[in-house]
Parts: sequence; C-alpha cells; structure tokens
Amino acid sequence: MVLVPVITAVAVVMVVPMVVVMAVVVLVVVLMIMVMGVFAVSRAAPAVYTHISRTSIPGS
Repeated sequence: MVLVPVITAVAVVMVVPMVVVMAVVVLVVVLMIMVMGVFAVSRAAPAVYTHISRTSIPGS
C-alpha cells in the first residue's frame, strides 16, 4: 500500500502544472480579448455616437 501515495503524488505533480498552464492561457486570452474590445470600442465609439445622434434625433 506504499504505491498509493506515490501514485497520488505523481498525479498531483503532473496535473498541477497543466492546470496552472491552462489557467494562465485562459487569463491571457481573456485579457487579450478585453484589450481588443476596449480598443475597438474606443475606436468605434465616436462614429457610433454620431450615427446614433444623427439617426435618433429628428429634424437634425
């Protein structure tokens, strides 16, 4: 019964780096998406604002 803790330790040592790498990759992807979204919104906001103000206000 000495093998069970050894196998558990090996499994933990193998799984933990994979989980950490997956978490880091997900965080990087989310940050990139957020940065791109903020950049796109900041680029598109004036045009969208002028378009909305032109189309929604009658008589302008």
